[in-house]
Amino acid sequence: MKRILSANPATRTVEYFHAAGDGQWHIEKVQDVEGIAEAAKARFNNTDERAKWGNGMTHVATIPNVVYWQLEKQGITRDAKAFKRWLNERDNRVFRTRPGRV
Repeated sequence: MKRILSANPATRTVEYFHAAGDGQWHIEKVQDVEGIAEAAKARFNNTDERAKWGNGMTHVATIPNVVYWQLEKQGITRDAKAFKRWLNERDNRVFRTRPGRV
């Protein structure tokens, strides 16, 4: 059985409650990331790839909440090398806002 627990139109997230007949259950959080991916792509396309990275903070990606919390749970956000590796992976390029390698 699948039921909606909550929905947030601002973040475009929905939480579902899943229950199985054997007493097992889990909560699933889903986010529509199309708008985030489109905004990241627009920013990526408007960034001069020859521009310097700067001495500190440079915006390189826009990561949806559900993806961020999954990375946090895996410990990737607390490990700089693992986070850079994740950002540079081909499958995660959809969230990148700047060309080049992190």
